[in-house]
Amino acid sequence: MKRIVFISFLTCFTTVLFAQQFTPTSSGQIFLKLKKLNVLGSVMYLAAHPDDENTRLISYFTNEKFFETTYLSLTRGDGGQNLIGTELGASLGVLRTLELLKARSVDGGMQWFTRANDFGFSKHPDETLEFWNEDAILSDIVNAIRKFRPDVIVNRFTTRNPGGTHGHHSASAILAEKAIKLAADPNYKIPGSTYPAWQVTNMYFNTSYFFYKSQEDFDKADKKDLFQVDCGLFYPVMGFSNGEIAAKSRSMHKCQGFGSAYSRGSNIEYLELLAGPEPKVKNRPFDNLSTTWNRVKGGNEIGSQLENVIRNFDFKNPENAVPELIEIAGMIQKIEDPFWKEIKLREINSIILDCLGFYMEATVQDKIVCPGDSIKVNLEYTIRNNVPATLVNLSLLGNNYPSKYKDISFNKDFKESFVMQVPISVDLSTPYWLQGNSAPMMYQVKNRDLIGRPENPYQLTGHLMLSVLGYRIDVPVEILYKQVDPAYGQRYGEVQIAPPVTVNLSGSSVLAKKDGSTSVKCSVIGFKPDLKGRVTLNLPKGWVSTPAFHDVELKLKGESKDFEFTIHGPDFEGIDSIGAQVDINGKEYYRGFREIQYEHVPYRIINISNKVGMSIIAPVKDKQLIGYIEGAGDLVFQSLQGAGYQIELIPPDKFNIETFRKYSAILVGIRAFNVLNHADILNKNLNEYAAAGGRVVVQYNTNRGLKVESIGPYSLTLGRTRVTDEHAEVNILLPDHPLLNMPNKITRNDFKYWVQERGLYFADKFDEKYQALLGMHDKNEKESNGSLIFAPVGKGSFVYTGLVFYRELPAGIPGAYRLMENLLYNPAK
Repeated sequence: MKRIVFISFLTCFTTVLFAQQFTPTSSGQIFLKLKKLNVLGSVMYLAAHPDDENTRLISYFTNEKFFETTYLSLTRGDGGQNLIGTELGASLGVLRTLELLKARSVDGGMQWFTRANDFGFSKHPDETLEFWNEDAILSDIVNAIRKFRPDVIVNRFTTRNPGGTHGHHSASAILAEKAIKLAADPNYKIPGSTYPAWQVTNMYFNTSYFFYKSQEDFDKADKKDLFQVDCGLFYPVMGFSNGEIAAKSRSMHKCQGFGSAYSRGSNIEYLELLAGPEPKVKNRPFDNLSTTWNRVKGGNEIGSQLENVIRNFDFKNPENAVPELIEIAGMIQKIEDPFWKEIKLREINSIILDCLGFYMEATVQDKIVCPGDSIKVNLEYTIRNNVPATLVNLSLLGNNYPSKYKDISFNKDFKESFVMQVPISVDLSTPYWLQGNSAPMMYQVKNRDLIGRPENPYQLTGHLMLSVLGYRIDVPVEILYKQVDPAYGQRYGEVQIAPPVTVNLSGSSVLAKKDGSTSVKCSVIGFKPDLKGRVTLNLPKGWVSTPAFHDVELKLKGESKDFEFTIHGPDFEGIDSIGAQVDINGKEYYRGFREIQYEHVPYRIINISNKVGMSIIAPVKDKQLIGYIEGAGDLVFQSLQGAGYQIELIPPDKFNIETFRKYSAILVGIRAFNVLNHADILNKNLNEYAAAGGRVVVQYNTNRGLKVESIGPYSLTLGRTRVTDEHAEVNILLPDHPLLNMPNKITRNDFKYWVQERGLYFADKFDEKYQALLGMHDKNEKESNGSLIFAPVGKGSFVYTGLVFYRELPAGIPGAYRLMENLLYNPAK
């Protein structure tokens, strides 16, 4: 985990560091940190995905019970959708990881993972465990338990309803129940792990109305065997209720659309005991745990002295507590339990520095540097409460630097700078779980110490040794970038490490022409000045490019240049791949460059292989003008544009009949009627446009949060039906229907090579005026005919489809392009 130092305005301790140096907290927060210092308890919340966690309970554990708390998410959510941008797959997993960390920075918990890949929706845990490497994921959970040593594990899901929820959900509960037993078995060995066996005291299932047919059924259910925990408490020192903290945390899952309203007042969470002794006091499920200093040998005196510090804490003069805290720190150094010794020393050292009003930062100007770069590090430190301190030693990037300041005087701001070199051996900032040749369902991570961590260990670090009243504190230093934005002011972030040069192919796939030549564009970015080399393409067998290479010259750091090749070669079926590389002085660079850049999460880059899919598609037969209405975010517009469609984005202020008339068809982006303002007016105008001769094609929406009573001109109810098997057989229900014949004859072959799934949120019930064109189903399920429905409307027509074009088109699936061309072809225009 990252070093815990920065305290947000909603949290009181165990907060994840987000690009901030050692910043002192308020006296109220120091007081709460003291309370936590006097508690030795830990809880692990366990579920399958980002956003599965119950933030009310996590906040309750950290802010009321003062427990060490972590959320173990088995996956990073790579298989989900994205409400705020176009990231999917691996990039979405990085974004959702950052959102989880941001959520934990609010509610006070920590964040861990396993190597399981979110491969998309799974309908049964048997399927999930068949796809995942069950033994490997189980070992990850056991290792996390042994490493974190939770007294309690709380499962979000249960083993009792397999097939009743996402297969990943049930699988997380199944694995947790196995892991708690294996974690306590000293004969269960994990290669490369040194953590001893650990016996969890209790395991609970956090049940809720989600596991019943309705809230009403849950309200009526017999709860006499459930433990009730009121998570609606108010924290006067913080000025917030637990519900407010939890809602702010939950709202960090922005790409999944989980913005939540703040709640106040009593709010009951229910826990069902699955394993361990029955708590002695009803509805006090944690009172039987040993969470005082008495749980460690010699801890009784530490607890007594801490009670004295807490009782006499001076909010106006927190520095008065420093001498006694230093004495307690010396006592903690002597305890024999290495687990709690490390945690509590870190906590008390942080509190001592807070009481001093200690501030420190080490910053550079550049957000991105390369191995071997020379950087200027600017240091600043000050003590704002009157306690004498001495700077003993300063080490940055593995080297000692003599500071010109020794005695840090009261309330003086000390600044100095050092020029140093980024080590050549430093790793690139690519997330560690994306660096290996991962199996489709599990990330390959060779370094056991990395498994479970939310991100890479930060590398641009150092140490500052501070002496306070003779007590030495080793203060971890992170060298961050610092920029002053004219609109937002001062900003910090972790410096990203990139190779000297990267090359991106344009688009998420290359659509080659069946006959003739295809243009391929790439962008080369230099992260060092004065780079010279040549860029070439890595092509499928038999394919060649003209020219064979381009010379590259980049004079400025951060400079980017675009290059265009023409490629041609033999026909092939299915999906191949294409990449690019830059040769500089005999060394080849083949990594691409992606940015994760949103206001609510820290800036990150991804440098992985730039290879993308390549397929051969037929030229667009009809050049009618298409309008595109953006929804929640996808790459459908860009994909169709790259395929040669005449397609334009329609801005929200032009959602009117006059604008719509110029288009032969209008394609509506995913979840548009879930996210767009005035969706009812848009729906009305689209229906009028269709009646006047246009064709409207609406991609999937969810029934949850739908902003219109019904999409389209006639009654249409969206369900939860989805077909998750991308190889599921597709039945052509109306083979002679014009939508399946003009301009392309659609057959089952057009559904070959699809990725991840067939479709989701199919039309469940619909007016008899609609015609169902396709039937499909997952194994052991009845056929659904709501994936693609068509209805004539006046002089035009309307189409609703739950088929996942937003996945298939960016992946370059030929059949998906052929079918989409038919959906957009309007013979009435």
